[in-house]
Amino acid sequence: MEKIDAGFSIVITALNHNPTILNPDFLIRNEIVPSDWPLDNSKPILTTPAFSQLAFGVGISFQIDSDRIKISDSAPTGEIFPVPEIAAKFMETLPHVNYQALGINFDRALLFSDVESARLFQRQAYLKDGPWNMSGALSEFVAKFIYTLEDCQCNLSFGSPKKVKLDSSEDEPRPILVLSANFHRHFGKIGDLEQRIDAFKKAISNWESDKATFESITEKLTRGE
Repeated sequence: MEKIDAGFSIVITALNHNPTILNPDFLIRNEIVPSDWPLDNSKPILTTPAFSQLAFGVGISFQIDSDRIKISDSAPTGEIFPVPEIAAKFMETLPHVNYQALGINFDRALLFSDVESARLFQRQAYLKDGPWNMSGALSEFVAKFIYTLEDCQCNLSFGSPKKVKLDSSEDEPRPILVLSANFHRHFGKIGDLEQRIDAFKKAISNWESDKATFESITEKLTRGE
């Protein structure tokens, strides 16, 4: 079974954030993103007092509302994960925002030859026979695993098998099963804002440790296949 990274994001919750700051000039002027990144013209730029979003052609996108900042990478490849550096720079640029919590999120796609093979694997790996099967009437199910780790909570889930294009260059969608993980840390109790931002940045800089944990759990949940 082939496994590939299918998505990565960092979510930072904040009290009374200002979504109207989000625009390409702001991001480039403050060196949050490189000046040569083209905008993704297929996704409109939206800037309002309630919600703002924009996306770049390299797969990096931003979404901001009054209490959440989400920076996503739709197609992480190899060891190239620019989002952590972008998130840290974003916080450095706006140090007086009342940041609260951090979510580091991973999606890993398990690739199958067809949807039925994915569904069969899911059933054999996670579901025993029982009355919940309703005499074979159960067609799909989802699962969630919650792990309390040393410094965070890891919420891992998978949904139903589906067919999607993992890359815009692909001609046909591929049958996949997606495992998603959220590593959640809350720093709101740190009273000093500078110390709180330092705690955020330290956790962000250790994102590879979270990724290694996610990969280890993924191997166990997929029987190492």
